[in-house]
Order: sequence, then structure tokens, then C-alpha cells
Amino acid sequence: MSESSLLFESIVRGVAAGLYLATAIVIARSLRTPSRISGSLSYISKTAHVIAQFPPAMAPLGLWYLVVDLPSVVGASLTWIFVTEFFQESRKFDWRKIIPLAVVLINAVVAKFSPPDIARPLWLFHNFITVGLMFHVLVIVVRSWSSDLVERRRLIVTPLYIFASLYSIGVAFVQTMELFT
Repeated sequence: MSESSLLFESIVRGVAAGLYLATAIVIARSLRTPSRISGSLSYISKTAHVIAQFPPAMAPLGLWYLVVDLPSVVGASLTWIFVTEFFQESRKFDWRKIIPLAVVLINAVVAKFSPPDIARPLWLFHNFITVGLMFHVLVIVVRSWSSDLVERRRLIVTPLYIFASLYSIGVAFVQTMELFT
């Protein structure tokens, strides 16, 4: 990679990470509702994903890379929690929603510290969970689209989460293909 393309990618990733982090802060500033807390955590995980997918940023961190990498790895489950809270407008948080997050987190930690022959099926399992959660996000978002009375959510947030879900499914597909190469 040339110096100019590395600089360009660093700038683009820095801007993206900054915007995601700013969004997390804005969401967290108001009332501490389940959808706001999960939304803020979801955007923190998106920030981590932008950084974690850029080896030049991760290399100097040593073992501290886990501080960035683990939030990135659980991003799909945090996004799923946020979407289920935000689009279904529940007032009381259902703690069972933490189960996919815990499973993904434990799976990722074990996979990261396992030999490749054990890690490969664990990462495959992770990808299946990601696809399942993102497919459920798509179902929730598409179902709520036509009946959503909040115009801004219908016009901006809904298409954004459709795109984000499809992106996550695409990433899981690519990562699955990489497991077999």
C-alpha cells in the first residue's frame, strides 16, 4: 500500500470513527432508556469496527488490541439489541436480549485464544449468529417501515439499518469464505 493511499484510508477511517463516536455521545446525552443505552453501545462498536479493520491502527496496540477488537466483534449483537429496542419501542428492557451478546463475546474470546483448527468453527458459528441477528433486524425494520408514524425514522433510520444489516451479512459472508481459503 502506498503512503498516499495509507494516508487517505487513515483520514477516511478517522472521520468515520469520529462520526460514529459523536453519534454514540449524542445518543447517550439524553434520557437513559434501554434504546438510548443500547444505541450508544451499538455506535461505539461501529467505531471499534472501523478501527479494528485497519491493521496499521491495531498493530501498535499489542494485547490492548482486545479493547478495540472485542467491541467490534460484538457489533451485530449490540445493533440487534438496539434495533429491537428502538423499533419496537419497549419501555422495559428484556434482559434475555443479552444472551446473544454474551454468546458472541464468549465465543470470540475463546476463538481468539484457540489454535486455528478450533478457532475456525468458532468463527463460523460467530458468522452464523451475525447473519441470523442481521436477518432479524431486516425483518423488524421492513415490517415497521410502512406503519411507522415517525417520519424521520421512516425516511432516514429505516433505510440506514437496512443497508447496515446487508453490509453486516456481506461481511459475514466474506469472512466465512476467508475461513475456507
